[in-house]
Amino acid sequence: MAWILGKIIKVVLILAFAAALVAVAAVMFINPNDFKEEITNALHSYTGQEFTIKGNVQWTLRPDVAIYIENIDVNKNSNIKQIAIYIDPWSIFADTLVIENLQIIQASLNIDLPSIRTHETTKQSPEQNKPRNNKRKHANIKRTDIQEATILITDKDNGINWELKNINLDFNNLVINGANKFAPFALQGQLIDLEHKQSFTIDTTVDLGLQDHTVDLDPIRITWNDITFTGNMEILQYASQPMIDAKLNLEGAETAELLQHLDPYYQQLNPSENHTLGLDIAFKYYSQGKILDVSTLELKIDEGALNGLVKLSFAPPYQANFELMANDMNFEPIMSITRSMFPQTPAGNSMAYNLIKNVSMSGKFIGKNLLLSSNFQLDQISLQAVVQDQKAQISPVTFGAFGSLHNMTLYADMSDDLPFVQITEQADNVDFGRLVSLFGLPETITGTAALKANLEATGKDMASIANSLTGGINITLRNGKYYGLNLDELANFEINLIKDTFNKLASGQISNLKSYLTDQSSKWIDTQRQNPYTEFKNADFKAKFNVGVSKDSSISIITKDYTLKANGSIDFVQDELNFIAKITSNREPKIEIVKLAKYLQETPFTMTITGSPTKPIYGPEIRKYTTTSIELLLKAAMETATTKMVEATPPNQKTTQTANELFVNSLQVLKR
Repeated sequence: MAWILGKIIKVVLILAFAAALVAVAAVMFINPNDFKEEITNALHSYTGQEFTIKGNVQWTLRPDVAIYIENIDVNKNSNIKQIAIYIDPWSIFADTLVIENLQIIQASLNIDLPSIRTHETTKQSPEQNKPRNNKRKHANIKRTDIQEATILITDKDNGINWELKNINLDFNNLVINGANKFAPFALQGQLIDLEHKQSFTIDTTVDLGLQDHTVDLDPIRITWNDITFTGNMEILQYASQPMIDAKLNLEGAETAELLQHLDPYYQQLNPSENHTLGLDIAFKYYSQGKILDVSTLELKIDEGALNGLVKLSFAPPYQANFELMANDMNFEPIMSITRSMFPQTPAGNSMAYNLIKNVSMSGKFIGKNLLLSSNFQLDQISLQAVVQDQKAQISPVTFGAFGSLHNMTLYADMSDDLPFVQITEQADNVDFGRLVSLFGLPETITGTAALKANLEATGKDMASIANSLTGGINITLRNGKYYGLNLDELANFEINLIKDTFNKLASGQISNLKSYLTDQSSKWIDTQRQNPYTEFKNADFKAKFNVGVSKDSSISIITKDYTLKANGSIDFVQDELNFIAKITSNREPKIEIVKLAKYLQETPFTMTITGSPTKPIYGPEIRKYTTTSIELLLKAAMETATTKMVEATPPNQKTTQTANELFVNSLQVLKR
């Protein structure tokens, strides 16, 4: 018996040794590339996916049973550069294949969601409708290590075009075709919105529900330009109608740091400008219809806050519903960030007309102490807006700005090729200098103003709107300054020139009056020193526009000593001014000659105003006014002198002319 048992043991040892030799020979002498078809069939039996091995295949038995495959195509639209499969050899003969370790390096996966939807909704035969798990083999992957993977997700139906790059995944106990769901796993990578050229870094824990098409990301950490959001996010129905349900939080972000990333020149332009940015937001985004529903919004800038509800649709017709309230809010950093993020956004002389044309909006906004820019602060604002069928009615609009309460209505009709805009506004006690600076105009006029406007225009940009402007404007200012002209110095120069010219004529120092005044006329410019201005008690501007041209405009400026009244036209089409101004004295000039003083007080001094609205050109008619004044003075002086002579000397027998006529004729030489 012992002999027989010994023989059996020897046979077993010989067979085991022979099997080992066969295995070694298989590894050493059999080329695994000859078994590519068997390998791809095995992979298909577990995953249901089509595999094509284009690269080399290797296997080893020591220290572990492993298969190494290079350059694998999956379903003709994805690729894996390298894969290593470490197998438990005893599980090959069991119902479930056990893979000790699965390593995937540089995988590239393309996911076309419309194709998935089409595949899932295609009618199949009863045989095809059997659960896939009944057809596929089971596998348990104890450890999965994915490095440097890339996933491209496209959905033309819902406007999704995302790329997830540099993905690193490491998770355990992945069951293939089993009843259990995937265990949560960690994911790090870079998410790129290819359509809008935005990039985000993601660090999250993923809970994947393959059966109900859900992805739960909790917690999630999203970093964009060193600004980090934390929170949680759930993606539902990702294969049919994706919907994102998320809560995100941002604390203590520095706007200066963000702007330096967005705009390389920001630090040079605004080295000390910095604000603290915070955000709490809860929202749902529906890819079908591109609807963003913000149920919780709290935006913080320094000590200010904006709170409310917003619902937006980013698909035509663009719709918005909102209820917002802002307190002590500085919007300037947000506007700076927006300009840096979207530098090509139409602004200034053009509008995003195509977007505005398709907006459907309704809502309410209330706020106080709102800083929109360094020279534009709203003390309070309340408005209601309704936009429907490409027609907008924003009324009433009440806001406090520039030291005054403004009442405004705005109506716009964008249903035609050229939009139509109508605006009315009324305000009193407006700080007009701040209002002028808001539009980026040079410092032209200051004062406390009362405004009334009723205007309408058509056009796609600011230039065409200005050229079509129709309606009326009435601006009355008190106790201000008008820059660009020193009216007092100009008027005083003219009076002194008349006095000096008359004295020189009387003493015989002027032989040719015309030539002398030609030389003196340009010297008035010397009185307009650097940054000249006129202080006024009252100023009034009225204009009636018809398609960009005001042929009926008036300007009135009243100073302590003088009054300027001008009438003329403003042409926005040609960017031209054309006014005739008349300047009169508010008091009798200090001149010894009573008649001349009275004449200068009662007779206007004429000046033309040309150029453009932003760069007026002044042309005082000095030579003409001086000549007229001197001639009148001479005539008055001669008439006075001859009156006395006539009383003493009647006509003689040698001439029919009176003494008065003879004397006047003899003094004509002084008029040269």
